[in-house]
Amino acid sequence: MNSAYFSPKEQEINNVLLLSPHRRYLYFVGKVADWEQVWTLANHDGLVTAQNDDHRLFLPLWAAKEYVELCLTDEWAECYPLPMTLEHLMTEILPDMASANIQTAIMMLPNGKSTPIFDAQSLLDDLQEECQQYE
Repeated sequence: MNSAYFSPKEQEINNVLLLSPHRRYLYFVGKVADWEQVWTLANHDGLVTAQNDDHRLFLPLWAAKEYVELCLTDEWAECYPLPMTLEHLMTEILPDMASANIQTAIMMLPNGKSTPIFDAQSLLDDLQEECQQYE
């Protein structure tokens, strides 16, 4: 694992916020595989999940702490960014989520609009494929 956290500069953040949902997803997969780290939200009870309009449960994930911090408003104002290793995500979190039919929300924007939603197994498959390119 890289010793430093991925920390995008302001211009990169602004550019990523303008990407289509599909391009943000591809950006996420590439950065997470490269840096071997992913970020989510937590509070005093643990990991934070949310529901979409269809009442589907999902876990929000981001490629860097800076993207999480943009979403720490309203109901998430008391939450904090939580890093986890790619290995933990791929060996424990995503398989458990797939079994429980919990989806992932990738690189959610502060307004919550146009968020790529993927089932956990699809994300796991894409991360495994991307990681093979680094071997």
